[in-house]
Amino acid sequence: MIEDISRNNETRLLVSRDIIHHIKDLPPRIHIRVRDKLFGGGFIGIGGVVLIIKHGIDYISLYSRQDYIIDIAKTYFNNLWNDAEVFQR
Repeated sequence: MIEDISRNNETRLLVSRDIIHHIKDLPPRIHIRVRDKLFGGGFIGIGGVVLIIKHGIDYISLYSRQDYIIDIAKTYFNNLWNDAEVFQR
């Protein structure tokens, strides 16, 4: 799925260090950065955002099309992205 989406859109993937072995074969058009730890994940698109947050051993998810929530998600992701290490292929 990530490979198909990345053909026509900018795709940035932020991963935790412990799962690098799962993403090492993705095509170079997918921009990848690595952090030591992440507590959740999600997808940010033009029409909405999905956030997945780890809570103990469970996960909480949120979907929103509100511009305010999308802006918060983009700002937070960009802060994490800027502080992350570029994945060396």
